[in-house]
Amino acid sequence: MAIVSKSAGNAAPVISSTSAAPGTGPSDAPVQALALRDGNVSIRQLVDLYMAVYSGRDVSRPQRLAWWSAKLGDIKLTALTDDHISSSA
Repeated sequence: MAIVSKSAGNAAPVISSTSAAPGTGPSDAPVQALALRDGNVSIRQLVDLYMAVYSGRDVSRPQRLAWWSAKLGDIKLTALTDDHISSSA
């Protein structure tokens, strides 16, 4: 999967996640497209999109983000408050 930032004219940029058949490389068919400022994205979707392209060296990052995804995964970004964060920790 890959995240690709796109924009066309005055249209809002989108995050596009693409899938590939095993061993064939990236596909041109988008699996999901999310507007960058679309607050209807859940924490789980955001974590999944981020981890699909994460190539850093921090081996604990997947575990930490999985923890947050398990705690707050179904909450949409527009609904997320500091109360959610403090009650999860």
